[in-house]
This record gives sequence, C-alpha cells and structure tokens, in this order.
Amino acid sequence: MLSEKRLPGWVWEVAAALILLAWRISWHPLPGLWNDWIVLLSLYWIFTACARRSRAWPAVTFLAMLLLFLIYAARQVPMTMDLLRSVL
Repeated sequence: MLSEKRLPGWVWEVAAALILLAWRISWHPLPGLWNDWIVLLSLYWIFTACARRSRAWPAVTFLAMLLLFLIYAARQVPMTMDLLRSVL
C-alpha cells in the first residue's frame, strides 16, 4: 500500500521543470543551449520553486527577464531590419 505522505508542491514543480529541461537538452545541441529561452525559463522555474523566500528573488527575476529580452532582440532585430530594407 502506498504511503499516506504526499510530496510537497514544490517537489512536483521542480520535477516538471527538470523533465522539460531534460527534453530540451535531448533535442538541441549543447553549444546552443545558453541562448534557448525554454532552458532559461526552466532554470528560472526551478529557482522559483526552491527559493520562494529568497532575498535574491528580485535580482534573479530581473536577470531572467533581461536575458529573455536579449535572446528575443538578437533574433528579432535582424529580421525586422531585413523586412524594413525590403519595403523601403
């Protein structure tokens, strides 16, 4: 019979984030993972699940959002410039 003790919610969150992270690592080359937004969000998810009351929360959130913006901008700006050059 199964034990009546249930795992805390944060354990399930970390497990889900680790599964997502493992899936992403298995499908993408390792050198390109540093600029993958799913990897970044998975790591942030693990941090939020484990360090709920951390004083580093604002700094880590700012860093994660800044990195997401830079990943987006690095891919979007060249496409936008190409489009503008073709229209003008």
